[in-house]
Amino acid sequence: MDDDNDPLDILVLMQESVVPMCYMRAKPIGVMKMLDQGEQDDKIIAVHADDPEFNHFQDINELPKHRMQEIERFFEDYKKLEKKEVKVEGFLGKDDAIRIIEECREKVRGRGGARGAGGGAGTDPTRRTLTWHPRSTSRCDAPTCGGDAGSRNCDRFFPSS
Repeated sequence: MDDDNDPLDILVLMQESVVPMCYMRAKPIGVMKMLDQGEQDDKIIAVHADDPEFNHFQDINELPKHRMQEIERFFEDYKKLEKKEVKVEGFLGKDDAIRIIEECREKVRGRGGARGAGGGAGTDPTRRTLTWHPRSTSRCDAPTCGGDAGSRNCDRFFPSS
């Protein structure tokens, strides 16, 4: 859970569109700090681990400046369509993203697991993905983890190295 008590949002940069409820391997490269209606609503920025266009990025500071402006504008525009006021406060690197992910995991564990935190049985609300790529405006807000430690969908999304 993020500071806004919603599942942590993860934007995965990739070339292809994805369908809701799909599984993918992603690695965090940074975080966009954002206020949504006055509440902190961080967005983890990740790259698809198997997409050769993006998987070489290790930190958000490696992205072209224009790509970061596109990401910022994407969130500002879709929030405006929801009639919400947002303020992007800036971008932080990979270490901050991993720290935020771990903090959210601890919040979920402290609430008795995902079920008590608003997720369904066996889901981990820190594992939602929001995908974006230059040729599409599609969004995928689906849970992407079975929530079982060591399962094929668990820690591979956020490798420790």
